[in-house]
Amino acid sequence: MPAPDVTVVVVTWQGAHLIGPCLDALLAQESTHDVDVVVVDNGSTDGTVELLADRYPTVRVLQSGTNLGFAGGCNVALAGVATPYAVLLNNDARPEPGWLDALLAPFGQPDVASVSSKVLFEDSGLLNSAGALLWADGHGADRGFRDDPARYDEPADLLVLSGTAVALRTAALAQVGLMDARLFLYYEDTDLGWRLRLAGWRNVYAPGAVVRHLHAATAGVQSPLFRFYNDRNRLLVLVKDATAGRALRAVLRYLLTLLAAVARRDLTLLPLRLRVLRSFVRLLPHALRQRRRIGRTAAVPRRTLEAELLPVYLRRPDGGLQRPPDADSGG
Repeated sequence: MPAPDVTVVVVTWQGAHLIGPCLDALLAQESTHDVDVVVVDNGSTDGTVELLADRYPTVRVLQSGTNLGFAGGCNVALAGVATPYAVLLNNDARPEPGWLDALLAPFGQPDVASVSSKVLFEDSGLLNSAGALLWADGHGADRGFRDDPARYDEPADLLVLSGTAVALRTAALAQVGLMDARLFLYYEDTDLGWRLRLAGWRNVYAPGAVVRHLHAATAGVQSPLFRFYNDRNRLLVLVKDATAGRALRAVLRYLLTLLAAVARRDLTLLPLRLRVLRSFVRLLPHALRQRRRIGRTAAVPRRTLEAELLPVYLRRPDGGLQRPPDADSGG
């Protein structure tokens, strides 16, 4: 039996109701590649491990023993990957036929480090993401969110990557490092993609690699969990990867909104914002150390990449674009 040339990693936590359709679609892929499938279980107590042993004996299962989040769970597998390519697939995503070969095809270009999939909403068929985009204030978003998928049928280069269903060149990971496990959940893919670009690699989007996704099935959109990690990690990633001026402005703006809430005695978001600030301050020394390391090895100046950030005035309330910057290419 030939040695695998790609490792597909699925991280799960309390996802026994999700993992079956994901693995069924993954194992049904007809591919020219030899695949090693690894599931990282982050300490589930819902019967996930038993289900995997019973129904999927060919799948390797790594048990972290505790909930390490998406970033930490991915790193459990990525640290031992020996194949040229690694693919991260959400446990609530279901790849369509031909997905894997289409996802890996762009690696024929030697400067490509990551390839993001076309992700459709499971229920509506609308576009969940065609890769990711990044706003000038550091907020990340799904590229093409809730748009017509047909508008995103062309390959594209991206500033950052989307971690829902993404392929990674392991040689590039060896250069820039794995995901930042301290981010735990959200923006770990933004950070990794930004670091890859700073190191001189490319992040691309492959429209023929299609998956269907139950959006935010684990954490829930706008849940307190989402809001905490979204706010905190945006600031940490800016400190690590953006120019000093942009990072400082974002942190000061967050402090001002916190002080304004105190002055108004607005208790709605005050506890959450205080918790975000405390956690940010605790992790700031780590982010600054990482910033210095990234700066020492960067092949592309931070300011050069920031020219690709999107102006905030184009942002819709749901995080999508008011209008694509290039209507012909779908943005």
